Amino acid sequence: MKSVGFTLLNKGVLPFISPWIVGGNQQEGMRSGTENSLGIYSMMLALFDISETFNPEGLLKSRSVIENVLMDYSTIVGFNSQNRNLNTICAIFDSRYSPDLNTRFDLHGIDISKGSACASGIVKENRVLLSMGFSSAESLSAIRFSFSPNLDSLEAEKISNSILKVLK
Repeated sequence: MKSVGFTLLNKGVLPFISPWIVGGNQQEGMRSGTENSLGIYSMMLALFDISETFNPEGLLKSRSVIENVLMDYSTIVGFNSQNRNLNTICAIFDSRYSPDLNTRFDLHGIDISKGSACASGIVKENRVLLSMGFSSAESLSAIRFSFSPNLDSLEAEKISNSILKVLK
């Protein structure tokens, strides 16, 4: 559900953290206000679901299938990093692909983003990529692919075939 989240704290850190809003005694004085029972229950269901279905090794293999196609046409940011998100790929495309990639991917049923999730719709230089040493032009030609945490090899093959159609 929208606007539902949680923070998991080790009891040992509680003395070092102060609540932003004071006045209530929920969660040992860390939160005020009425508890969102429906939100808490939906979060519990989501956590149970992901704990039963999440397959990190399968997701890594599926992401690799897609990256193998993208590598011929782009630079994959953080490709060799050990601490990458398993279901996200940031690819920097040559300028010849950049102008109409959003439209072409959309027409092939692939949802992409030119910026961060919190700044969708805003096309501007990516400050993170700039700080990593990428040029202004490269940061403007970056595209983020985000996949379900349940992406499997069959779906990865379908996506890869669609990506090939777009880029060829």
